[in-house]
Amino acid sequence: MLADLDHFKGINETFGHSGGDAALKAFVIRVREFLKKNEFIARLGGEEFGIMLATADLQVAALRAEQIRERIASEPVLWNEQPMVVTTSIGIAVSNKPALMDAVLARADNALYQAKRSGCNRVTG
Repeated sequence: MLADLDHFKGINETFGHSGGDAALKAFVIRVREFLKKNEFIARLGGEEFGIMLATADLQVAALRAEQIRERIASEPVLWNEQPMVVTTSIGIAVSNKPALMDAVLARADNALYQAKRSGCNRVTG
């Protein structure tokens, strides 16, 4: 999965970079609630994260991505006693065969941008 915080520039502009950092940290903490022992999340840059599931077909990955999306949007992140609304868009790609990671990431990236173009706060794959 590739996940991107929606409208992150607006968070930084409204709450400053420290507020943006708080949103990023809260995002990671919330995503980790859904990860199993052999799964992980990694920040790829800016507000984009890769989420690796060990064994999941497209249906399972979509279900878990939707659970993550719902959890992120379920409550605001508090920063200096002010609520920040944080949502995420997630693109999914799966591979049943050993594949080049670049190819899988490219498919997930295309799905992520489809989610963004469709209005954000969505899962596509």
